[in-house]
Amino acid sequence: MRAGENSLRYSNDLDKTEKRDYKAKNISIRVQGHVEDEQLWKLQRCLEGTTAMCCDSKSLFEIIVRNGLGEIKIRRIQGRHFFIEIPNVELFNVLKQNDWAYLREFFIKIERWSKKTMVVERASWIEACGIPLHCWNYSSFKRIVDVRGELISLGENSTWVKRYDKMSMLVSINQLERIDELIYLEVRKIKFPIRVVEMGLPKSLGDNNRDHSVKEREDGESVQDREDTFVSESESESAMRPGPKKVSEERQGWEDEAINMFILKK
Repeated sequence: MRAGENSLRYSNDLDKTEKRDYKAKNISIRVQGHVEDEQLWKLQRCLEGTTAMCCDSKSLFEIIVRNGLGEIKIRRIQGRHFFIEIPNVELFNVLKQNDWAYLREFFIKIERWSKKTMVVERASWIEACGIPLHCWNYSSFKRIVDVRGELISLGENSTWVKRYDKMSMLVSINQLERIDELIYLEVRKIKFPIRVVEMGLPKSLGDNNRDHSVKEREDGESVQDREDTFVSESESESAMRPGPKKVSEERQGWEDEAINMFILKK
């Protein structure tokens, strides 16, 4: 057999191996789930609530407590979706009779928990590196995010710029795969490579998997009298425009990765 034929056969073998490896990586692994009857019974009095914007469950719970619903427990499922547990049967029936009207003040959508409930949407911070200075604006940030999701919040580095090497953005994503990719931002026929990497959620927004209820408050103090401040999308866009800015001492002390960000209404 000639050397050329050996080389061709070796090349074909490599192609087949690569294809097998590719298929192996994309095979779905299935595992049989186990259901406990007691847990299933408890879930029958639970709801799934969706908020209009991304917020931490502690702040959401505190607002609910101030409205007299402190017996309810709130846990984040993913992103804007929350698990609502109502241990008190009487309270559950009262809320149900009123078509969950009291809860609709906090959630734009409320559904009874179902065995078919599946939440794919999630929220996560991403970092975009390599954005050219003349594209350092809201419109460019949003277009970068639109490739994989929806923009929820901009990091404070968008308006009080301390560095131009990266931009942090909180986004809503409808995919389970972690984002780590290279995209190209085209400006007048020039393509700028932008590295987009998913960073996850910080503990303060991810809630550290804790549920919130009145029983957890060991200090005996009343709920802090504070409200979350949400800035509309139009206000955020105007903040990106050049002009005089009054920056408070508190904002001057914020770090680049601060959690107290502008939240954009959906």
